[in-house]
This record gives sequence, C-alpha cells and structure tokens, in this order.
Amino acid sequence: TLVGEALARLEEAQRQVAAAANERDEQREMLAILREQHTAAMEHADQAHAEIREQWTIFDPSRRRHEAAVAESNGLLSELRTRQNDLRRLVDDGGTYVEQLDNSNNDLEAEFVRSMRGSPSGPEWYPVALDITVLAPKTSPLSS
Repeated sequence: TLVGEALARLEEAQRQVAAAANERDEQREMLAILREQHTAAMEHADQAHAEIREQWTIFDPSRRRHEAAVAESNGLLSELRTRQNDLRRLVDDGGTYVEQLDNSNNDLEAEFVRSMRGSPSGPEWYPVALDITVLAPKTSPLSS
C-alpha cells in the first residue's frame, strides 16, 4: 500500500534527520572541546610569553652590565699590553745605555793607563780632570 510505503519512507527520513542531528550535535560538542583546548593552549602560551618577558627584563640588565664589564676589561688589557710593551722598550733602552756606559768606562780606564805609561818618571798617580758628557736616550729612566 501506498500509505504504508510513504510512512516507511517518512520514518526512514526521520531516522536520517535524527542521525544527522545527532552527528551535528556531536560535531558541535567536539568543536566546543577543540575551542576550549585552543583557548587553554593560547592562555598557556600567553602566560609563558609573559614569564619569558619578565625573566628577560631581569636578565637583560645583567647581560648589559656583563657586556660593559667585558668591554672595560678588554680595554684595560689593551692598555696593560701597551704599557708592558713600553716598559720592555725602556728596559731594552736601559740595557743599551748601561752597555754604552760600560764601554765608555773601559775607554777611560784604557786612556788613563796609557797616559800613566807615557809619563817620563814612569807610572805615577796624579790628578786628572776629565770632562765627561753622558748622553742618555730620551726613553731612559736616567734622562728624566
């Protein structure tokens, strides 16, 4: 019968509508859960970001102070190296100066001995006036 067939189709359609409605409700529930999870994840990310920014505000000044201290230390080391090189040059110049004085002293001793040997009465002691001019290098500690 036609009415029976129509009723059967109507019942089938109602079951399909009910199934679709159930599926839609399940998807809405899943969407709501996903939204909650997303919101929770975003809140967690925002909180983590805020904590990182807070830690950065604590760390950054320390980092800057450290960088400034390192730069100052490097500058001081450079000055010390320069001073060390200057002192080495002074020591080298002083050594050269002492060698020159020693050589000059040897020359004076030799001249004195030669003058004594050339004396008509033989070696004798007599006062000798010497005019000595010592030229020290400009970087010598003796030149100041």
